Amino acid sequence: MVRTVARKWKTAKTLSPADLLLVVTCWWMIGVSSLIIALLASRHILRRLGANRGAMIASPPNTARQMAHAERIGRAIGIAGRHAPFRADCYPQALTAALLCQGFGVPHAVQFGARFAAANSARTGKLEAHAWVSSGSLTVCGGQASPQRFGTVACFVHLPRSDRSRVID
Repeated sequence: MVRTVARKWKTAKTLSPADLLLVVTCWWMIGVSSLIIALLASRHILRRLGANRGAMIASPPNTARQMAHAERIGRAIGIAGRHAPFRADCYPQALTAALLCQGFGVPHAVQFGARFAAANSARTGKLEAHAWVSSGSLTVCGGQASPQRFGTVACFVHLPRSDRSRVID
């Protein structure tokens, strides 16, 4: 227990105060997102994620500043998700990433995918679902290989007001 606390303290000391605040904010938001998922129907959540592009893979372009914000958000969500005592799988992390990207003015796409479990898995034949958020060439959360590992079933694109003139193909 003491070693664990010491290790976490050492990690926390390497973060800037702004990044540490972002990690704490992410931790709290993942918990709230988990609660929202448990209480609200999916249709109420999904309509706030952005324009529904259907079953396509999209990743809106971003500027260098937006990319830096997306990277910070992704790192903070990764740290917060590992230390959460509540549901912190891909879906609440994706909701948290989407809300933070909206707040920082980062164009992003929230994507939902599915696949059948691998033959060597204990869940052979079961359908697995996954959610991830991408912005430009970066996967903010959900893993870099998600688009290759899961077939996209829904994609919600959000562009900040300043970027709405851009066309997404």
